[in-house]
Amino acid sequence: MFNLGAFFLPALYSTLSKLWVANIDSSQVVLTEIYTYIGIVAEVLNDAFPRSAWHIIGDKSTRSVRSRFNLAYTLMIVTAAQGFILMIVFLAYPQSLAKAFVPEEVQGISLTYVRLSSVQFLTSATEAALSSSTQALDNPDVPLIFSSAKFVINIVLDFLVISKFHVTKQNPTIVSQAVVRLVCDIVSVVAGLLYFSLMVARKVQKEPDGREHLSIGFSAFMTLLKPSVYTFTEFAIRNAIYLWYMLPLGVFSIRSAGE
Repeated sequence: MFNLGAFFLPALYSTLSKLWVANIDSSQVVLTEIYTYIGIVAEVLNDAFPRSAWHIIGDKSTRSVRSRFNLAYTLMIVTAAQGFILMIVFLAYPQSLAKAFVPEEVQGISLTYVRLSSVQFLTSATEAALSSSTQALDNPDVPLIFSSAKFVINIVLDFLVISKFHVTKQNPTIVSQAVVRLVCDIVSVVAGLLYFSLMVARKVQKEPDGREHLSIGFSAFMTLLKPSVYTFTEFAIRNAIYLWYMLPLGVFSIRSAGE
């Protein structure tokens, strides 16, 4: 049920967001696909280290609770760093993605949309690491907390900012929708981090060595790296095939919609 809810809510909002944008300007609905394509690219990295969490962080038989928490912290730092690097690249060079997927007539506004959407690299990486870590630590409700917080805040802000009943004086734009989504992504990650911190603090206090500080280190990174090489290779090949097969169809439909 937790996994079903975590999957269903983002999919529902993706559909609703396109309806909101269609009410603003139907020709700009194609820009919302940028967020989808960024998510596909980010998934290659997001599924490497986090997927290995099931085997490493979830190992109760040979690892102490503190060791598993240290691995979880290391996982989040490394994955977030990967997302941060990609975010900086797309913030600096948004035109590459815009030229590939967006009709020429809306490429001007798409650069701003790409920059705002590129923050998804960082937020989705952190979210993936948190979700995998907490599930491996026997807390499967965290992904649902992510999705629920994001869904509720998205709906409320979309209604207040970009719907026909918006309360702002200025008319909503596609950039308004991107800003709303950016705010919600950040808020959901912060909510997940706070929940994770409370969970860790509560469990660590029950440990005999609870006063010792949790830490990250190179040894923990290497422990995660070895099995992650296989998961990274697997998801890179899978997503490369997916992009090779699906993106030409997506680009064709986007360009057709823009004509």
